[in-house]
Formats: sequence, structure tokens, C-alpha cells
Amino acid sequence: MTKSKKSLKLGLGTRIYLSMMALILISLIVIGISTYAFFQNRNEQFHQNRLQQQENTIMLSLQYFIIENGIRDVNAKLENKIHELAEIHDVDLNVYTTDGELLGSTQVELFEKGVFSKTLPDSLLHKLKPNESIVKKERLDGEEYLSAYFILENGNKKIAIINLPYRKDSQTMQNEVSSFLLTLAQVYVLLFLFASIVAFLLSNYITNTLKKISAKLKEVRINKKNEPIEWNSKDEIGELINDYNRMLEELEKSAQLLAKSERESAWKEMARQVAHEIKNPLTPMRLNIQHLQRTAKQNPEELEERIQSIGQNLIEQIDTLSSIASEFSNFAKMPKAQNEKVDVKSVLNSAIELHRNNGAIDLEVKGSDHYVFADKQHLLRAFTNLIKNGLQAVPDEREPEIKIFLEKTNSNVVVKISDNGSGIPDELKEKIFSPNFTTKSSGMGLGLAMVKNIVNAAGGEINFQTKVNEGTTFTILLPLSSE
Repeated sequence: MTKSKKSLKLGLGTRIYLSMMALILISLIVIGISTYAFFQNRNEQFHQNRLQQQENTIMLSLQYFIIENGIRDVNAKLENKIHELAEIHDVDLNVYTTDGELLGSTQVELFEKGVFSKTLPDSLLHKLKPNESIVKKERLDGEEYLSAYFILENGNKKIAIINLPYRKDSQTMQNEVSSFLLTLAQVYVLLFLFASIVAFLLSNYITNTLKKISAKLKEVRINKKNEPIEWNSKDEIGELINDYNRMLEELEKSAQLLAKSERESAWKEMARQVAHEIKNPLTPMRLNIQHLQRTAKQNPEELEERIQSIGQNLIEQIDTLSSIASEFSNFAKMPKAQNEKVDVKSVLNSAIELHRNNGAIDLEVKGSDHYVFADKQHLLRAFTNLIKNGLQAVPDEREPEIKIFLEKTNSNVVVKISDNGSGIPDELKEKIFSPNFTTKSSGMGLGLAMVKNIVNAAGGEINFQTKVNEGTTFTILLPLSSE
């Protein structure tokens, strides 16, 4: 079930595109229905107006007929007149008396067959008023048509009731509707195609911009200068990019404050450790000198012998102090990283050459283009230190063997440096990268701390695996250069 859900998951660009297409389609359907309804209404209004025009024309003709023939001769000649008018205007006419009885018609056969009633209903007679007409919807053979009723007058005298049926040309109307719908469909297809192209381009524009921001976010590193995104439009995406650029500025300030805090903390710890390391040889030196002074007073004859013994001891302690000073000087001389695109393979070869005469060193390389964004000299110092530590960790009865493996993964360059030394006991593993840790008999143990700082400064990480009496492997992961 989970797998099927994942396969059906749509990307943001697809969802935006489908949403826009659905909105466009719904809009077109609503507009189409509204347009069709408007067309139908206009068509109905057209037939209403046409019926009104026919009604006015018939009424004027009949009123002129009454004036010309007089009221007495009207009823005798009215039936002939309506046949004449019906033929001229191509309409049907029915004439009723003022009481609602059929007087004459151009549709006599329909009345004879009982399709139409020869008497008007009382409800209609009550509604009819002078100078007004009533339009009703009636049906014949299942087809609806309009039928107008009005009173024919001469002055204030009611003469007859005229009925004017108006049948719409259904075939013509159907052809008009079909033609209209076909034209509308063609226009809407073109609009839909145009809108779909615009929606596709717009969704791509939005998602490509978001992909650009996403790619920039993936490249953000706390240990390097992050480039802001250039954007000129003052829109919602522009606000998002401005927030991203502000975040970069705040990140850089935070990184500087963090680095400053870490440096201050490291130097405080270093000062404490240096004081401790210097104090260790000074104490026996002081005791030896005091002992020499007592010997000079109490046993002058033994002074020369004591000077030889104590002098040798003092020289050893001075050498220890000199070693401490050298290590601290090397650590303190670490300059600010000048990061650049660096070929790790080339740096490893340089480090190997420095120790080629001190033991067997083998480099195995897998793949190519092992480029990282780091300080080349710092990396050389780190690799040199690890190789040197590996060589020094090998007992005297063994031949030193250092194996280095280099490969590239999807996101990192991996360096593994293995030795065949004594390994690191479990109780010392947690202290391995501490500035004051060392497994050697002399020195401050700043080497691995320096290596860790260099790797971290390059945005990488370092770890190790060890087996007592078999050796140790240090693994360094450095992010691939994006340049």
C-alpha cells in the first residue's frame, strides 16, 4: 500500500498544472453554460418581439379595416379579412366574439377535429383588457408555441377577440443553436489549448524557481562564503528569495560568532594544558637544582658527580619543554583556511612522499575527479599527521605498513588511512581527538585535535575503527566540490 501511494504522489509542478487546468476547465464550462443560457434567453426574447411586431401589424390592419368598412359590415367581412391578412403575413389567425365564441379561423380543420376549443376559457376572458395583450404558451402535437390574445376595438366599443398563434421554426432554431455551439466549442478548444500552454509555462516557472532555491539551500555550508540568489521581481517568490539571502547573512554572522567562541574556548583550554605540561618538567628540574645546592654545601666532594647526573636529567627536561613549545607553535600557526577546489589524490601523493622512507605506504584509488572545497595546505598537514601517527604507532618489532584508500561517493570524497600499529584501548577511544590526548611518551597530543579541526573546517567529518594489537583505520569524509 505504501509503495502504491508513493508511485501516485505527484510533484508540485504537476499539482500546480493540474489545479490550473481544472480551474480553467471549470471556468470554461461555467462560461459556456452561461453563454448558452444567455443565447437561449436572447432567442426567446427575439421571438417575443417578433410576435409583438406581428400583433401590432395585424391590429393596425384590422383597425384600418373597421374604419374603412364601418362597424355594421365588420362581422360579415371580418372572416375574409383575416384570411387575407394570414396569407399576406404568413400567419394563422383566429377570431372570437367578445363572449369568447369562435367567429372565424384560418385553422378551421383543427377546430372541427376538436384539437382547439371553439370557446375561450372564462379565466382568459376575465384577464383580457383593452389595449393589452396576453401571451400564452400552448402546445400542438407535442410542440410548444406562443399564442397572443388581444381585443379588437373601435373607439371604446369591443368588436372581437383576435388570437395570433406564433409557431417557432424549430428546425431553424435547432440549426442556429447547433451552429452557435459548434462555434463556441471551437473557440473554447483554442482557449483551452492556449490556457494549457500558459499554465504549463507558469507551473514550470514556479517550480524551476523553487528548484533553484532548493539547489542553493543544498549548497549552503557554514564554513564557506555562500552566494545569494539574484532576483529582480518584487513578488512572493522575490520575498522568499530575500528571506533566503537574509538567512545567508545571518548564517555568516552566526558562523563568525561561533568560530570566535570556539577559538576563545580552545585557547583557554590550550593555555591550561600548556601550563600543565610545562609544570610537569619544571617540578623535577627545581628539585634537582635544590638537591645540587644541598650537595654543594654538605658534600662538596660529590658535587662533580652530581652535576653530571643532574645535568643529564635537566637536559632531558629541557628537551621535553622544547618539544612542547614546538607542538604548541605548530598548532598556533594554523592560518585561516583559504578554501579552493582541491584534488585530494594530489594532496595524498604529496603527503606520502614526505614519509616514503619511513615505511611501506600504499595508495589505492577508486574512480576519478576527487575534488573538494578546502584549504590545500591544511589538508596536506592533516594527511601528513595521520600518516606520521600511524608510523609511530607501530611497535619496534614490526615493519610499518600504511594503507590509504581513496574513493568518491554521490556526495563525498572518502579517505581511509590504516596502520598496523598497536591500536587504541577502549578506555582511550573517547579522548582520541581531545587537544591534550596522546599515546606517546612525549608531546602534548595536539596532532589529532588539529586534524579534526581541519576536517571540520572543510565541512567534513572524521571517525576511526581500531583493534588492539592489529591497528587503526581513520576515515575522513569530505563533501564533493560543487564548483
